[in-house]
Amino acid sequence: MYKWYALKRILRGLFMFALLMFIMSLLFNQVNEKTQRTQIDEQVKIETMRLKNMRSDQIEAWRTQRKDQLIKLYRLDRPLIERVLFRAINTITFNFGQSTLIKSSKGDQDVKTIIFEAIPRSMVLFTTALVFQLIIGVSLGLKKAQKPGGKLDKTTSFITMIVFGMPAWWLAMMLILFFVYVLKWFPSGGVNSVPSPEGFMFVLDRLWHMVLPILTLVLIGFWGLAFVIRNIVLGILQEDYIMSARARGIAENKVLFGHTLRTAAPPMVTIALLSLLGSISGAIVFEGIFSWPGIGNLYWVAVQQNDIPVLMGDLAITTGVYQAGLVILDLIYGFLDPRIKVGGKA
Repeated sequence: MYKWYALKRILRGLFMFALLMFIMSLLFNQVNEKTQRTQIDEQVKIETMRLKNMRSDQIEAWRTQRKDQLIKLYRLDRPLIERVLFRAINTITFNFGQSTLIKSSKGDQDVKTIIFEAIPRSMVLFTTALVFQLIIGVSLGLKKAQKPGGKLDKTTSFITMIVFGMPAWWLAMMLILFFVYVLKWFPSGGVNSVPSPEGFMFVLDRLWHMVLPILTLVLIGFWGLAFVIRNIVLGILQEDYIMSARARGIAENKVLFGHTLRTAAPPMVTIALLSLLGSISGAIVFEGIFSWPGIGNLYWVAVQQNDIPVLMGDLAITTGVYQAGLVILDLIYGFLDPRIKVGGKA
């Protein structure tokens, strides 16, 4: 039954997420504990400076006692497996705690606040670019599939082979060099001007800053998408039912958009959904080039500043969303393709 397949797929996704978080907790355990011990020493030092009317031996005894209390509070005195499991459970339940150094735009050190401030910035940039990539890529791929081996197909396939091996960061730097320093049409980076305008001008200013990174992503992305769509559609056009539809005199556009696209929907939805999930994770190098404070740039800052709580929170959110997307994709795949009978009997 489909419901049992769905339940097993969801449980498998949850298990994979928990396993990945445990592995990450184990990998970052040593660095995290070293950071926590340093924080404990700093906290005890600050609290000691506030003590008055105490002898030196009393202060030293208080310091030792307070340090032991904090070590027990953070479970640093427990066995390794218990410490790792404790952090993994906190991560799985999205209890990330406070950051070490990184703060939100309002000065908050809550890790969830910091992360959920960065995610929308990555989503609005990469999702907007994805929409343009899909529109251009699907349209071009359909045109290529209609006349395989034609001038359009050969020309665009040649360009695709060139663009496919082109790094996004290299194209970004070339576009910045041309549009920013030669033509001086767009800003080199950031999400808004400083100081930021207000009202409707704020929206226009944000769009102005988004043009160049979106242009880079679209130029680098739609060629490969069009080539994949072309191959998918071309294979479907060779099917018997498509030949039959054409033989009955059905209009080519109806055959292409009515019959072919419906069959091609599952792989196309797969591509779109995986790209959308990737947009939530951001891109470390790309966001760094455009000084875009998204989730990818936050990950890089957390690595540089050794802020393990933010790093673990970033990984947990992006990994969880990606795993959820894969589960959803598997669940809806059978509905899009009537030839698939998940969990059914032959």
